[in-house]
Amino acid sequence: MLDSDLEKYKTTRRLGLSAFGEVVLMEHTEYPKIKMAAKIMAVSKTQPEKIRHEFRIHRYLSHENVIKMLDMRQTRNNFFLFLEFAGSGDLFDRIPKDSGMSSSIAQHYFKQVIAGLKYIHSKGVVHRDIKPENLLIGRNDKLKICDFGCARKFWNHDDEEILLQGADGTSQYAAPEVFAQKNYRGPPIDIWSAGVTLVIFLTGQQPWKKADGSSKKYQRWMDGETDETDAWHRLDQIALNFLRSCLTDDVDERLTIEEIESSPYMMYNYEEEEEIIN
Repeated sequence: MLDSDLEKYKTTRRLGLSAFGEVVLMEHTEYPKIKMAAKIMAVSKTQPEKIRHEFRIHRYLSHENVIKMLDMRQTRNNFFLFLEFAGSGDLFDRIPKDSGMSSSIAQHYFKQVIAGLKYIHSKGVVHRDIKPENLLIGRNDKLKICDFGCARKFWNHDDEEILLQGADGTSQYAAPEVFAQKNYRGPPIDIWSAGVTLVIFLTGQQPWKKADGSSKKYQRWMDGETDETDAWHRLDQIALNFLRSCLTDDVDERLTIEEIESSPYMMYNYEEEEEIIN
């Protein structure tokens, strides 16, 4: 994007506010239907190299289930990341608390999460912060994965897998190996986060605060136990079996993208079932 193009846009409203700054909606002055989102971050509150890293990773991703990165600018006081605008907000605000989405709607969105992750992983990138707040909805109910601030490359220039380290994402969604203070593989941690996200889609509840020994709920999940206060208590058997295979602490046993795509859960027709029941 040229500076002359940027001058043709005006800020119309704030979309969000956080510790790093704000996200605003920008509209073309001559063609109001042309819009984009601008993520504005104060230089004093950010690490410049992290912003540039996010831009470098995100700018080359192009898929219908990934928000498009348009450009980056820097002034003395602020960084600006210009992004495709998804006009229907994030999925977090669409999940009924304590009841969750219908099974068919949850499956509809989860399939799009997996399609986006399959593409991202094919480019040698792992997102590391999949959660409902980072899943936006655009036109025609199209889900868009956003916020690549924690993303990393897991392939080197010789197409060899790179092990990762650190817990930069959101702890409630992070896989147990992230907290083990050891190097870990990239793609399986996105599968784990997607699994936690699906639990929330289906129940409206966070299954546990952290996937480690400090959480009694997590320990019950690992032990194959449940009580009526657990989020997974209300899951149907197909979804429960599927999530047991996504949310296992054995990385070698955790489902891959390809295994998820062909799983009974992804193949099951929840929409037809709900029509029969109703």
